[in-house]
Amino acid sequence: MNRNNNYTIDPLEISIALIAFIIGVGILTLPGSLADTLNTADGWITIIVGGSIICALVYVTVRLQKEFPEQTLLQFLLAGQKSKWLAVLLGVLFSLHFLMLMGFESRMLAIVLDMYLIDRTPSVIVICTILVVTSYAVSKGVQGLIHLNVLFIPFILTVLLAILLFNVQHAKLDPILPVAPKGILHPLKGLPNVVLAYIGVEILLFFMGRMKGKDVKAWPLNIGVGIVTLFYFLITFFTYFVFGVEQSKVINFTTVELAKVVEVPGGFFERVESMMITVWTMAIFNTIAMSQLIIILIYNDLFSAFKKQTQSGNYLTPVIVFITIIIAFIPESISDTLTWGDWIGYFGFSVLILSLLVGYVTVGWRKKRRELGDRHGESTKA
Repeated sequence: MNRNNNYTIDPLEISIALIAFIIGVGILTLPGSLADTLNTADGWITIIVGGSIICALVYVTVRLQKEFPEQTLLQFLLAGQKSKWLAVLLGVLFSLHFLMLMGFESRMLAIVLDMYLIDRTPSVIVICTILVVTSYAVSKGVQGLIHLNVLFIPFILTVLLAILLFNVQHAKLDPILPVAPKGILHPLKGLPNVVLAYIGVEILLFFMGRMKGKDVKAWPLNIGVGIVTLFYFLITFFTYFVFGVEQSKVINFTTVELAKVVEVPGGFFERVESMMITVWTMAIFNTIAMSQLIIILIYNDLFSAFKKQTQSGNYLTPVIVFITIIIAFIPESISDTLTWGDWIGYFGFSVLILSLLVGYVTVGWRKKRRELGDRHGESTKA
């Protein structure tokens, strides 16, 4: 995997990578989880607020990255004598997070395919297959995976938009009225659900270091977050339009059910949900592959003595796949898997916030030491 690791990512590509990573399980489950939490149709308000919070978090992350251009946070921390142990700690925590995320996404893929497409295929076969395919994709390096994201995302978004447009005929305004019947602050109770649906912002800490310093800007990334927010908003709106709040509570994968009620004129497609699940599988593939790539990049940074082994994938990739398979089968049911996914999201955001705090404190500390050193040098000359 040594080729293409020095590839320079441009702003459009990293924005697409961010969209590709975020759009995963959340696109299927968010409307139902918001309906269950709020017991009203105000989830769209929560999504707007949550998207704004994520945009602010992206800005804070970009602002930190500008302090060490063309380096990742781990590389920046490893450059200091006292901050090396922090780099190791964060590297281990992020590796654990992405491993658990790979297991969760793989298990959810197996569950959805079992429910809607291939109910006779054992889950372990589905999970092993997707991990073998992602391992091959990861072997192509950063450039190969980024280009796959650029290839897949237009198909994913186009199919999602088509499903929404075909559901216009089934839409009814009554289920979403009145707006905020329990008060304007009530939708904020659903913020944890929405924030978890944006898991993936943490990849910026590993990919922005592969951009030119002048290209590191918040607005292209926030356009990506805005696109995800728009689709979350529309899918939640149409879910409540078509099914209502009460029915949405008991539907595990609302977006797939939206696809099932679509009737294409002329009967060209009899099972639109099959196409929906196919493009959703592309989204899951993107998330798993990028998670696997980031784990390898982390260990390339932290353990340079093993760089040849990790880059070739002869040792680290099978270990990642084996651990992921074990993690994938820890939950026993769909509800256990979704709860497990929530905890993974909380853990990931906690590590992200910790990383930002460590980064800003380290930047401030090094600036202060530099200023003290300059003053000491001036006084010595005097």
